[in-house]
Amino acid sequence: MFDEILSPYEVSWTCMISGCVENGDENHTLVIYHNTRRSGVFPNEYTFATLIKACSYSTELEQGRQIHANAIN
Repeated sequence: MFDEILSPYEVSWTCMISGCVENGDENHTLVIYHNTRRSGVFPNEYTFATLIKACSYSTELEQGRQIHANAIN
């Protein structure tokens, strides 16, 4: 269904990321995040908060630091 959205924007991507976090698939959230950035969509505050939450659940602490740096820029 997501692939059928003509122009997904930050809310669409954030819903996908949030769903992965809620289902314990934190590593997949990073894949979605990178796809978001490649598509030209800049994440919003909620997206960044969700990503940092995912990194805190996993061992991706350096990735969490990089996401935090992107959020404050």
